[in-house]
Amino acid sequence: MGKWLLMLQDCDSEVEQLEYVKTTLPERVALADIRDKMKDLYSRNTGFRIKKDAITEKQRNLQMEVNTVVARKKIFDRKMRSGQLFSSREIEAMTKEIDNLDMRAEQLQDEQFELMLDLEELEQELDGLQTEVDQLSTRSDQLLKIVNSKINSLDTKIQSAMKRRTEIERHVPGDIIYRYDTIRMRAGGVGAARLQNGKCSGCHLTVTPASITSTRVDSNVAVCENCGRFLIEDVWN
Repeated sequence: MGKWLLMLQDCDSEVEQLEYVKTTLPERVALADIRDKMKDLYSRNTGFRIKKDAITEKQRNLQMEVNTVVARKKIFDRKMRSGQLFSSREIEAMTKEIDNLDMRAEQLQDEQFELMLDLEELEQELDGLQTEVDQLSTRSDQLLKIVNSKINSLDTKIQSAMKRRTEIERHVPGDIIYRYDTIRMRAGGVGAARLQNGKCSGCHLTVTPASITSTRVDSNVAVCENCGRFLIEDVWN
């Protein structure tokens, strides 16, 4: 029975190692890193678009004010040319109002120009972000194909190992398998170890001959007095 327990352990160790390889594939790690970067880019993109919307709204409001200033200036210009103003005070007040409108129009134009520059800068930032997203997306697709291919290959190996395990279980009593699985779950994945030079290969501690004799469950299967794992060796010494 000892060899079957060791074969069972070998299958379980193989499956555990293959599962570990699945979770630590370099491409999988790189893919997770890319996805984190893309999340950051999407967040920055959202922030830039909020700023862009705010600038666009300011541009709209400024243009409305510009239109109002231009309309008022046209009204005052018509009055000045109509000859309806007779007193110097009226003409002076009208001239001053037109000058104020001209100054405000100039200020509004300056503000519009600054907003236009800000908007161009944001557009460049957005274009740059989109380029990064496109590049990362392409790389992500490439890595995903590699990851899926490797995982499929590993899953095939895992299924093969599990199939061998099922065949091996037929040679081991059910109560022993239950004990083995229970031990393996609490002992770091190792339920059966070899007895080598008087030591358990699982916990690496010395096992006394007396304990081997008292815990033997088969001709070449005993239980480690230190860690509780099944101990197997063809010839006890």
